[in-house]
Amino acid sequence: MNIKTSSREVKKKRVHGFVAQQIAEVTPEAVAIQKETLYDIYHDFMCKDIIMHITITDYEGAYNIVDRLNCMFKGGTEDDNIVKEIYKNYFVVDNDLGNEDAIFVNWKIVEDFNTLDKSCIFTLNVSTTQELDDIIIEQKSAISDLTTRLERFEAIINSSLIVDG
Repeated sequence: MNIKTSSREVKKKRVHGFVAQQIAEVTPEAVAIQKETLYDIYHDFMCKDIIMHITITDYEGAYNIVDRLNCMFKGGTEDDNIVKEIYKNYFVVDNDLGNEDAIFVNWKIVEDFNTLDKSCIFTLNVSTTQELDDIIIEQKSAISDLTTRLERFEAIINSSLIVDG
């Protein structure tokens, strides 16, 4: 089992956690899939008609087809736009954005966001820690028994060397 921790900046605060998809491979009951709003975009895009220009390499993997983006226009109006196609330095949305110099994207809605039930993970962690503690106690006892046996064998060998010697 190789579950890695993750760390990222959210609203200028460092957040640590797990990748839910990795947890789901081991403990599916600890993961739920739901619709979720991610508030970590906060970026201006240049727009023309249905095209939003972006340097995708800066945001590789951050946008997916069917993501719903909340866009704020210069006049203060807001509109949700669904990503229809993704290309190297732009993506296509479902609504005409006009010819805006910059549209500010607040957040995106992800339809298949994986969330963790941390109480489930905590409970499993405590249970597993107890199991490991039991194993350690058994191993300590076995090591103690083996050490005692080894000391007896060494004493027998040493005494037989002295008698023969």
